Amino acid sequence: MERYTLTPETKRKLDDANWEEIYLRLVNYVQMKGRALKWRTGNQSDFAQGMTAEDLVQEAIKKLFSGERVWDYEKDPDLGKFLMDSVLKSMVSNLVRSKDNTSVQIIPEESYRPLEEVAQVASPEDDHATELMVRTKNPEEIALENEEERERENKEVAAKKILNNLMDLGKEDKEVNLILECTMEGIIEPRFIAQKTGLSVKQVNNAQKRFRRLLEKVRSELKGGVGYE
Repeated sequence: MERYTLTPETKRKLDDANWEEIYLRLVNYVQMKGRALKWRTGNQSDFAQGMTAEDLVQEAIKKLFSGERVWDYEKDPDLGKFLMDSVLKSMVSNLVRSKDNTSVQIIPEESYRPLEEVAQVASPEDDHATELMVRTKNPEEIALENEEERERENKEVAAKKILNNLMDLGKEDKEVNLILECTMEGIIEPRFIAQKTGLSVKQVNNAQKRFRRLLEKVRSELKGGVGYE
């Protein structure tokens, strides 16, 4: 992997970044991505290869400081968003497609032994280990999954209603529309919104206040909006 030498200005930008805030934002992003994917471990917090959300975020940051990944702060002023879109997104995809996540090795054992007892995790170098072990879910697990799916669908419906109503109410306010677009992209800090939109920080703060008032109005009209308390 080719590495690049950090310029003094890039190094200064990285040193001055609010890493506590960025780190928490990145971990939350990876956790959300992880919950939407299937992992061999069956645990949405512990991914393949023994990696967790925190591990992936730390690796992404190392890639940045080592020069393995290059940050163009003029093109991508939001460092957190750059790490999410240009580094972590591909890292998560590579991990979910990794052999460790998609393979198990079936060990020949007595036929009466349960499948869970005659299977073990395959090593990455085991070329013959190619299929996932599938365990039949019990009725309680199926019922719980169905309930979670219904809850997710209800939240999506409510979110779409909120978004549509916000767009309708704010269509005459260009600045509020810009705030909405940035919020949907995960950009919420006034200084980053200002850099992206060309608005002043003062304009952004005022527009965010109007945006919040509209949001509260929409929530009230939809009786709270499921999942947006």
